[in-house]
Amino acid sequence: MCKSEVIKLDDVLLFGVIKINTNIVNAKKIGELNLLIANVISDKH
Repeated sequence: MCKSEVIKLDDVLLFGVIKINTNIVNAKKIGELNLLIANVISDKH
């Protein structure tokens, strides 16, 4: 029982870490897109 619970907990923690890392990567991509859009807008003006 204990071993299976530990494995499940590890899976949850691993999933959480992956999810956080994915969110960080997505935030960086969105930030880069916003910079590109801002540059394009400022170039037009």
